[in-house]
Amino acid sequence: MMTLGASGKPYVIPWLVPFLDSNKKDIRIWAGASISKVVEIWALQRRDPGIEDEVVLLPLKDTDLNIGPLRWIALKMFDRVDDGNTHAYAAVMTRYLEAKEFEDELLKSLKSKHPAVSNKAKWALDSLVLSR
Repeated sequence: MMTLGASGKPYVIPWLVPFLDSNKKDIRIWAGASISKVVEIWALQRRDPGIEDEVVLLPLKDTDLNIGPLRWIALKMFDRVDDGNTHAYAAVMTRYLEAKEFEDELLKSLKSKHPAVSNKAKWALDSLVLSR
């Protein structure tokens, strides 16, 4: 799964999504990590090279692949039990998909007992506020 994620190719996502429903926690986590990685790689292709100290995404151009419809996957991940990983990956995806409509999910994640989740949620919220 990590090899698929590291490819950065959006066409691997349909192969990974079914694993988000696995009965095995490790499988679900690796699937979430891999999908999050693809979203991150793809979104960072729009990073503004003129701003070095933070990640700012340039507006989507007509020639860019719109990965925004993948938002449902982040929501699916937020709907899982907070295992310390899946919600963190969903927060990363939310940030890179610029899914401001998931602010409530991020606010709930700030209260997670897992620092990885609360830290990623804070980072996503801070980033989304900057892009308003």
